[in-house]
Amino acid sequence: GCGGSSDDTAALPGTVVTPAQMNTEDLNTILFQARPGDTITLPAGKYTLDGPLIMNVDNVTITGGGNGTDPAKDTILSFKGAATRDGLQVADVSGVTLTKFGVEDAVGNGIFINNSTDVVMDTVRAEWTTDPVHTSEMAYGLYPVACDNVLVTNSKAIGTRDAGVYVGQSQNIRVVGNE
Repeated sequence: GCGGSSDDTAALPGTVVTPAQMNTEDLNTILFQARPGDTITLPAGKYTLDGPLIMNVDNVTITGGGNGTDPAKDTILSFKGAATRDGLQVADVSGVTLTKFGVEDAVGNGIFINNSTDVVMDTVRAEWTTDPVHTSEMAYGLYPVACDNVLVTNSKAIGTRDAGVYVGQSQNIRVVGNE
């Protein structure tokens, strides 16, 4: 009735990012403008970013095409040559889901989540494709710290300088099925 949509498969609220928007400035704008409940969908491809991606909005999902290394079907965020620390930084949120993308060659940590609750990392990858001892300052792969209710599953950490998955000073943690 009343002109509403009857399509049960309507898209979730959020943003489908275009390849042209896969740069540090545009992605950070999209993350800043996200609203609780949004899904941000990243396209397949390998994208070079020059600084960290920063997200601090509650209840947001960031999803890509896959966490592998094939840019034809996977989403790869490369921070090779970036001048700043972490690849993706999430802080002070209640509810964040990261799924189906890879973060490569961050100067610091691959994915750093701080002081947050209800954290899910599912099918993500943090990898250093070159020598992390000489290319990174910290190099924790997946790093939720001071968080509550954390799930890290089906994910990978490759070539880290330190811990692949480091869940420090956190509680209610489940780390399962990772490489």
